[in-house]
Amino acid sequence: MPEPHPITDTSSPMLPQSSPPAPTLSSDDPAAVRRPVRAVAPGATLESADANSMHCPTCRARQQWSETCRRCGSDLTLLRRFAIRIEWYREQCLLALHTNDVATAWSYARALYDLRPDADATRLLGTCLILNGEFEQAQHLIPSAE
Repeated sequence: MPEPHPITDTSSPMLPQSSPPAPTLSSDDPAAVRRPVRAVAPGATLESADANSMHCPTCRARQQWSETCRRCGSDLTLLRRFAIRIEWYREQCLLALHTNDVATAWSYARALYDLRPDADATRLLGTCLILNGEFEQAQHLIPSAE
């Protein structure tokens, strides 16, 4: 039997066994199209985006958030929904940490890390693991957070 990975092993009795539900967004929801977020496509850096602009993953044109790219016409709807979901998980994790609900914070941090394992998500996941007393698992995150 293969040894469980220390970060993805969720067998700890103190940690929730499933990720929290993600927000559902319909194309009719104005927040799904207009809500500014700071997340961008996987592989891109946060420095390349701000609350109101992003880089098209197809042609790399810098533009305001919209449903299609102004230069190449690529559909950016799924990218926008992905960015909203990432920001939602991040905000929920921080809110749970603020209320000292470590188990819930861990589940949101884990979901965020699964979607986008960047430095911010790694730090949040590591913080939740440390607060939950899972020091060995948190130690495995150190090289990936640098």
